[in-house]
Amino acid sequence: MEGEIKDLNQKIDKLMGIKESDLGLSHPTQWKVQEDARNKEQRLIVGRLTQIINPNTPEAKYIVSFKHYGKYVVGLDKDLAATDVEEGMRVGCEDIHTIQSKISIKLPLPPRIDPTVTMM
Repeated sequence: MEGEIKDLNQKIDKLMGIKESDLGLSHPTQWKVQEDARNKEQRLIVGRLTQIINPNTPEAKYIVSFKHYGKYVVGLDKDLAATDVEEGMRVGCEDIHTIQSKISIKLPLPPRIDPTVTMM
């Protein structure tokens, strides 16, 4: 019975054109749980760049608002250019709790898209 249900769900998904990649998931055979656990890359937290102070100057500073942490004045990572970020965009910064020095914007992020809206 479970096999029939699984087959019917796959047929429905195929007819609707839904793929796991549309949902932001990869196939479980592609998951690398143990490798991810060993990976010691620094975690990033997502914030919103609300204001740029002194734009287009070497002294430019960026105000980033983090949902649960408040607002911080941060700089840019050495690998980013000032043209990579703009006001209102989502950005990835070092985790505030693990930081040893100044916080900086590490990664510009695309706008958040609700998957249920894109499915429509």
